[in-house]
Amino acid sequence: MTISDISNQSQCGCKGVRFCALCESTDRVLKLRLEEDVYANYEYFVYDENSKNAVKCPSLRSSSTIDEIIQASLSAKYSDYPRLEIEGLTLVTDFLSGSEENYLMDMIDQVNWVQSQSGRRKQDYGPKVNFKQKKLKWTRL
Repeated sequence: MTISDISNQSQCGCKGVRFCALCESTDRVLKLRLEEDVYANYEYFVYDENSKNAVKCPSLRSSSTIDEIIQASLSAKYSDYPRLEIEGLTLVTDFLSGSEENYLMDMIDQVNWVQSQSGRRKQDYGPKVNFKQKKLKWTRL
C-alpha cells in the first residue's frame, strides 16, 4: 500500500471495483483499469436494416467508438460475414420525431443536478426520503 492509498483511505471509503474522484489516481484504481478486457472473446454484430439480420463484424471490439460502429453498420449489407437472424426483433426507425426528442431532452434537463456521495453530479429521480421522520414524501413520486 502506498502513501497516497493510505491518505485517500482516510478521505473516502471506496473498496472493490468502485471508486470516487478522490481515489481515481491511486494504485488500486490504476490496477483495476489495467485488467484485461472481459469481452475480448466475444463476437460483435451490427443490425442490417435491409436484411433484418445481425451481421458479424470482426473489426469491432468492446472499446469501439460510435464512429466505428456506425461505419460497420453502414458496410454490413455488403459483408460476407455470417448473419444471425433474431426472431421477434423489430427495429423502429425514427420512433420519435425531432420535436418530440427536443421536448423530452428539455424535460430531462429541467431536473436539477445534485452532488452524489462519490463527489460526482447526478440527476436524482428516486423517492425523496426524510430520514428524521422515516416517511416517504408521496407528493414527490
